[in-house]
Amino acid sequence: MANRQQNLAFSIPSGEGLGCVARLLFGERHHWSAPERRRPHVHEFWQLELATEGRLGLSTDTGHCVLGAGRMVIIPSGVAHAFIYDATGGSFVTLKFDITGLADAPRHIVRTEESVLLRVGSVLAELCSGPAPIPQRQVRMIEGILAGLVAACFLSSPCDTDKHPRLVREALRLVRTRGGGRVTIKELATDLGCSAVHLSTQFHAATGRTLKSFIDTERLARARDMLRYADLSISDVGNRLGFADIFAFSRFFKRQAGLSPRAFLRQARDSADGRGRPPWRT
Repeated sequence: MANRQQNLAFSIPSGEGLGCVARLLFGERHHWSAPERRRPHVHEFWQLELATEGRLGLSTDTGHCVLGAGRMVIIPSGVAHAFIYDATGGSFVTLKFDITGLADAPRHIVRTEESVLLRVGSVLAELCSGPAPIPQRQVRMIEGILAGLVAACFLSSPCDTDKHPRLVREALRLVRTRGGGRVTIKELATDLGCSAVHLSTQFHAATGRTLKSFIDTERLARARDMLRYADLSISDVGNRLGFADIFAFSRFFKRQAGLSPRAFLRQARDSADGRGRPPWRT
């Protein structure tokens, strides 16, 4: 039976979010049995705190919250905070990490309450539950989850809001369903029953960016993912994304990313292979 492959178009925001990279600096599993209130402090790295047993209190400049088992909070760098451990005892996982790919540093914490994020928390807890040191493969998985959480919680995308006019929402949907494939503004306008000028004007007014730049961002994001994770040559990736040849694809990629596809692959391999294991304590 012949092999079949399909280019899946995932409904996830691309662009800045996919450029968000986490580097784990330190991890610790901690148990407490006596009440304690830590002093407010600030640090230059990001922090994720995941309660695994008991109730963990958190105080910031904007208020106070309590994390029950399975709940987690993400604290950006530079945000003052203090933890409160109650008398009943409990345990938590703390992850301290760097983030690159954010244009502006957030000034607020995010406490995860959505069911899907709670399930992500359970995966993190499982990855951090083994004996120290954590294997490098699991470290990379943790870093990927951290980057995804930061992107989901702190980065906005034109696709993330329902406030846009219906025409703009439909244009976003059509571009995303192409999975990075070739599409023109004229083709989108025809599908949506309006002129290309009208579509472009409405899109820019609603999102603050041009429709062409959004299309290019989607194609670049998909190209990066396929180069890194698909077992395809550079030529095959360009062909699947609708470029005329490898030269057209390479010109597009370098214009958008600032480096060639080959240099991007080399950089990705060096980043994956050249890092040491972060410290881990139990």
